[in-house]
Amino acid sequence: MNEELRRTADFIREVIKARGYVNPLAELLGDKPNPFKGMCYVASALLYQLYDGAGMTLYKKKDNTGQFHWWIRTDDGETIDITAGQYEDFGIESPSKSYDGAVVAKLMWFPSYKRRIFLLKQDLEEYIKSKLEK
Repeated sequence: MNEELRRTADFIREVIKARGYVNPLAELLGDKPNPFKGMCYVASALLYQLYDGAGMTLYKKKDNTGQFHWWIRTDDGETIDITAGQYEDFGIESPSKSYDGAVVAKLMWFPSYKRRIFLLKQDLEEYIKSKLEK
């Protein structure tokens, strides 16, 4: 896999983790904080857009709760699952570990997701800028 692509995916993961977003309802119910939950599409779509989809394919598959989980597979067969931690940190295997039942996906058009991708991109740019200044 392209080292730049891997590094960008790692930076996106770091930004999401640094944000520390926690679902207030989940917190009220006593759930352990999980900053990656609900971020799989946004993270994967951002990486996909940053490279204009070159050399990669978006995938999605329903997880153990019936929600779609999103990730990228490179043309050389490597899986990039930026938010796998939302499962693995809780002892659950990420849906990206098996392509059985997975489908090739396309970017969604919903304005709310476009906005979330835009905001994550801004945070990523700030994060990279801060790393360069050090």
